[in-house]
Amino acid sequence: MKNELQSHKMLLTSCWSLDILLFFITITLLLYKYYTRNFNYWKKKGVYYLKPIPFFGNAYDLCTFKTMGDTVVAQAAQFFSAGFETTSSVMAFTLYELCIHPEIQQRLREEIQNSIKDNNGLTYEGISDMKYLDMCFMESLRMFPPLPFLDRRCVADYRIPGTDVIIDKGERFGTLAAKLGLAHILSQFIVEKTSYTPLTMEFEPKTFLLQSKTGLHMLFKEITPTSI
Repeated sequence: MKNELQSHKMLLTSCWSLDILLFFITITLLLYKYYTRNFNYWKKKGVYYLKPIPFFGNAYDLCTFKTMGDTVVAQAAQFFSAGFETTSSVMAFTLYELCIHPEIQQRLREEIQNSIKDNNGLTYEGISDMKYLDMCFMESLRMFPPLPFLDRRCVADYRIPGTDVIIDKGERFGTLAAKLGLAHILSQFIVEKTSYTPLTMEFEPKTFLLQSKTGLHMLFKEITPTSI
């Protein structure tokens, strides 16, 4: 009983809030339930190949860490945070720097537009060849790193099904996704600072309160023939 209480204490003192933990536990259980019930159907469609593994016990076992289910939930939470937060953070900080340095933004936009013209759109090869985009991206990572280091790389050459796109071994797919997102935004919008945009990154906790009454920190204007 003492060990079970300690496990509950660990759950309540997690770096994740309780409502977020319950969300991941619930969504993982629901997905597993759907997976087991519909395995044969999706196997015929070629989506699933491996049989479901009975790693979940009952709710009590899951909350007291007596099952492999908590490991699966943890992996889901880690996948979600690593797959979204790092990419969105580096994109946001890069756009912030570009909005207060319009001359750099314009130079980068010209590179993006030239690449779109040469490759008939945004392509993997085009993104990989954008040297100035890479320079802006790496400078943003230097100033505002979302993590101390990036340890996820493609471990083997991989062709995206249904396309001729090959992700090369050693490619950091997260950085590729962020660059693609930046290129897509800057090809369609001009990012400008507003009266609420801090021109220097000072340590002021109240600066970035996400409340509508504080106004917008960046203004996105759609690119039209008259704005170019």
